[in-house]
Amino acid sequence: MQIDNSPDVIKYGAWALSLLSENNETHKKIVNSGALPTLSSLIAKQVHYEINKYCIITIANLASSGDLYGQLMDLDCRDFLILKFLDTCDNEVQYYILKFIFGLCQNPECQNLDSKSSNIQKILINTNYLEPVLRCAVSPDVKVANITLEILRLVFFIL
Repeated sequence: MQIDNSPDVIKYGAWALSLLSENNETHKKIVNSGALPTLSSLIAKQVHYEINKYCIITIANLASSGDLYGQLMDLDCRDFLILKFLDTCDNEVQYYILKFIFGLCQNPECQNLDSKSSNIQKILINTNYLEPVLRCAVSPDVKVANITLEILRLVFFIL
């Protein structure tokens, strides 16, 4: 997928990649193909809502794979995912953004309190990320509310 292609080509490429990312066996292949920086830049450019949606779904699916934690934390996309989309997107996209955060929270590296770059709790507290996440806890969508509560439980050791 090249950024200079037409939006329709990018949209269908992003859609195909999101479907491929649902299979754990393809995660390393997607990462090795160099797709992560492209997905991140597509989210940053906000070319089209559906392109953002499919890029977010792909990244969220990749976050469920524990071995990709470091590569996902290095991406700038976590900033764009939370700050720019969590409050303005539909419930389905909210769920995938939260799934991304949840996947990172479940990783053992996240629980390492000595690791400054990988501690999700510090990222949420020291930035403006916590407020949009907390608003999702009262979402009318049960899946969104449940995964938000799980994130809060993991991050703050509550509930």
